[in-house]
Amino acid sequence: MTLITTPAEHTDAAASAPVPPTRSFGWRPLVQALPGALRKLNPAALVRNPVMLLVWVGAAFTTVLAIAEPFLGGPGESGGTPVPAPFTAGIAAWLWLTVLFANLAESVAEGRGKAQAAS
Repeated sequence: MTLITTPAEHTDAAASAPVPPTRSFGWRPLVQALPGALRKLNPAALVRNPVMLLVWVGAAFTTVLAIAEPFLGGPGESGGTPVPAPFTAGIAAWLWLTVLFANLAESVAEGRGKAQAAS
């Protein structure tokens, strides 16, 4: 079996200037979406997304626990091992960041949808 190849025709398109890639995320859409993300921290707005509502409830409960632990005798033990004092605060911060970034992603998507509908 013989394979015959022919060279591709030379076009001037390859010689033209490269097109700069478009950025999917920039600072401007994130900054514009931040107020919407903070507004969505309201539990009434989170009812539409039950998973994030549950994470919000867990974050609120963990925050109250982290604030109350020093006044209630410090953190307890877990499996016989003492839990470090900042551990609960770290878990609370992680949960709050999860809710905030989920809301931010939703706000960015809404902003893109509105921009696409307007064009």
